[in-house]
Amino acid sequence: MLNLWRNITLRKKNKHPTQITLEPDFPPKTDSLKDLEVVHYAYKYFKTFKGLVVDLIFSFRECNKSRDFFKIRDPEDTLRVIEVELNFLYRTLYTKVEVLHLKMKKIYVGYILRFLALTCVLTNLGIFYFKVNKHEFHGVDIGITYTLLLGAIALDVIAIFILIFSDWSIASIKDPKRLPWWAPIYKAFLVLMRP
Repeated sequence: MLNLWRNITLRKKNKHPTQITLEPDFPPKTDSLKDLEVVHYAYKYFKTFKGLVVDLIFSFRECNKSRDFFKIRDPEDTLRVIEVELNFLYRTLYTKVEVLHLKMKKIYVGYILRFLALTCVLTNLGIFYFKVNKHEFHGVDIGITYTLLLGAIALDVIAIFILIFSDWSIASIKDPKRLPWWAPIYKAFLVLMRP
């Protein structure tokens, strides 16, 4: 109890949230985990324990809950959950994934910005194709411009597919039983990516 009180005092002192919020809790399964369940459990434990990176103190409840979950897992499932959890941590620390999945008033701002970037490149291609007088340029310059614009479009389309089929998108689904229409494609993607 003293540890919990010290934890709350430290959180108040550092202006961290101190209220308890209950998130949907997935009951631990005793049998083998499916790929989508691995992602959900990994995201849940990532959200719980990402504070360890900045030296936050956790309650006994959080530690015991995690220990109890991993005690009933077989070693392969445990390592799969930890692998995805470390993937979440890596992407948070070293990529812009937090910006892409930024949610403000139930609107994913990062998704809108990703589609806006693709729209801008498509608009540039349209303006260059229809409005620019290409007789003033050399053929090589025109070819390079088209190559760069088409390459940018290809990279943006690939980035959108990666965004849609990422672990972050799967983890954002609150109820794992209500999967989106692209969940079978995601499962096939996981099978292809597994060594």
